[in-house]
Amino acid sequence: MYLFACFAITTLTVSLLRHLTHVSCPWDLLRYGGDVPYVSIFARLPPGTEIGTCFPAGHASGAYAWVALYYYFRVVSARYRWYGLAFGLMLGLTFDIAQQLRGAHFVSHGLWTLGIAWCVATGAYLLTLNKKCSLDAAQRNPGYSV
Repeated sequence: MYLFACFAITTLTVSLLRHLTHVSCPWDLLRYGGDVPYVSIFARLPPGTEIGTCFPAGHASGAYAWVALYYYFRVVSARYRWYGLAFGLMLGLTFDIAQQLRGAHFVSHGLWTLGIAWCVATGAYLLTLNKKCSLDAAQRNPGYSV
């Protein structure tokens, strides 16, 4: 349930943010051959400008969501936690770099997506699995304080 929740919350959060921000994809920008002027994320869009929906990175969000494997393995089998993190990072980087090479995203779009995925995974861990770890530790070591 933890992994499913992290995946769902990460992708839904990124999808919501893509509709709230007005950042256009690099391939849509005038300076890179598109037809939309560059507008800073906090600036007002010029009249008649189409709203961009390119930030944060959507494709990478589904891949970066797997960084939650770090916390999952921390509970299930701690020695695999770094492998879980490496898997999530490598999968995310693969999707992220592929989209950047196509001109769909800037590097910053992927970094923000990774940050969102990590925050979701950490928050979900602290709300759910961290309590299980504390209880397991207390059972193994009677002197342990929860």
